[in-house]
Amino acid sequence: MRLILKSRLNKFKMKQKKRKPIKDLLKIKLIKLWINIH
Repeated sequence: MRLILKSRLNKFKMKQKKRKPIKDLLKIKLIKLWINIH
């Protein structure tokens, strides 16, 4: 479960490098927090 989330997060980060909307950056932070909690 955790590995799947991390791989998705990595793919998301790759997309982020191309375009950086604030909403997506916030999503990444929330996902990171969620991973840390669980």
